[in-house]
Amino acid sequence: TWQNLDNKVKERTLQLERVNKELEAFSYSVSHDLRTPLRAVSGYSIMLKEDYEDKLDAEGKRIIGNIISNARMMGKLIDDLLAFSRLGKKELTSTKVDMQLLAISVVNELLQENLEKDYKINIGILPPIEADPGMVKQVLMNLLSNAIKYSSKKAEPEIEIGSEDEETRTIYYVKDNGVGFDMAY
Repeated sequence: TWQNLDNKVKERTLQLERVNKELEAFSYSVSHDLRTPLRAVSGYSIMLKEDYEDKLDAEGKRIIGNIISNARMMGKLIDDLLAFSRLGKKELTSTKVDMQLLAISVVNELLQENLEKDYKINIGILPPIEADPGMVKQVLMNLLSNAIKYSSKKAEPEIEIGSEDEETRTIYYVKDNGVGFDMAY
């Protein structure tokens, strides 16, 4: 019975590795296949704006602006998909991560892309942790970019990054005053 259990674990492990490789290949392939038509949509939209903007009314200008903005957003989603597919190939390395500096760095990087709004971002005390720096940065990037995106509709968008100590661990959090989502999902 131990032999059967051991064989079953090995079989499941191989299945999981195979599925993970297929998922990585799929993510990589899809993201690369999406880039070509996206470049065309983005390029033609920018050319249309540059060459015909003076012939467009306010609604036409708004629409072309939305196309360009959404093409840029889709490019970011493709970049995130590629980053996700690469994460599965990379070994985790655990080192001391200065969460305070990382949070400041990520906030500055994201705000460079979102200059049109004045965000109030409060960074509380963030103790250092032992973790994989790349993974932690990716998580923080995703959480903060969502916070920025979903609070951007507010007149005064606010984002808070902080931590809470529990008995055996520290919990880091990102809060925003954005639209939120239905807790059922």
